[in-house]
Parts: sequence; C-alpha cells; structure tokens
Amino acid sequence: MIHISAPTFDLDGSLLLARSRLSNVRGGARRVSRIATLDGGAAVTDLGFSDADRTFQIAERNPDQGAIAKAEYLMRTYPLLICSTEDGCYRGAVQSMRVRPGELELLFLVTERIS
Repeated sequence: MIHISAPTFDLDGSLLLARSRLSNVRGGARRVSRIATLDGGAAVTDLGFSDADRTFQIAERNPDQGAIAKAEYLMRTYPLLICSTEDGCYRGAVQSMRVRPGELELLFLVTERIS
C-alpha cells in the first residue's frame, strides 16, 4: 500500500493506493561522478546516498474515478505532499500524473525522508 496525503489537515487530502507490480518505490542511486584523466584512468567522486535523489513511480491498476479525482486535486493543490510506503515516510512533489485506460500513474520526486 502507498498513502499520499496533504502536509496539513485536509478532509479531501488523503489517497490510499494498492501498489501494483508496476510501481517502483525501492530504488535509489549514489551521488557519484567519474571523469576521465589524461593518464588513461579515471577520477571518481562519491558524495554518498541521499533520499532526495529518489524518484517513485507509483502505479494503480483499475483506479476508480474518486482516486483519479483525488490524485489530481492533491497534485494541483499542494506543492509538497507526504508519501508513505512500506519503506518509510517521505516529503516530495508529484511531478506528473498520467491516466491511461485501467491505470493511474504518478511520478513522485522525493525531497527528504521524514521517518
């Protein structure tokens, strides 16, 4: 399950989604860069891992019209939302929302982990 909610109290600001197998909320990457050096080697800079580099792809199969309307309301009303997953609780923004036949897809850009 994935729960997306408004950062402040809002009677309409809560959306519970049954995460489909198409969702990806567990990935991440380190802040690493590699630059070729003149001697044929490479210089690597590793600045570590940050939750702020994560992007969640959230997909819901066969969403009802209420879930679509609520997702649209949250995305349009709040610049930052709270997303709770089995992994933790995160603050971030919904960058995009796509509705296709039988599927609702949200792209959530994490700004920080709050739990």
